[in-house]
Amino acid sequence: MTARVMLLAAVSALVGSAGTAQEEVVAFYSGNKLYALCTEPDSRLFCSGYISGIADAAASLGRCSRDPEITVGQIIDVGIAWLRDHPAQRHFAAVQLVEKAIRDAGLCK
Repeated sequence: MTARVMLLAAVSALVGSAGTAQEEVVAFYSGNKLYALCTEPDSRLFCSGYISGIADAAASLGRCSRDPEITVGQIIDVGIAWLRDHPAQRHFAAVQLVEKAIRDAGLCK
């Protein structure tokens, strides 16, 4: 699956989402799958693209206004750390969990 298709899927999930991890959203990746990919060295590039794509989609939809000084690396670290620290919620859609992670970390204005 190409990065463009995955980004479009993520944007679609964000558009249909009210922003809470508890709502049912059909997505290509759960938090479990994303966390598994993010902890595999060979999938780190995919993980980085997916998480940064979610952050960009949230920003472009006006759901998250970020400080321009926040780096892609910070966003990725926050997403992975949130997934690691919240295993009980990883069965929800990854797109929602990543946005929640960014919000919980205070990276959205």
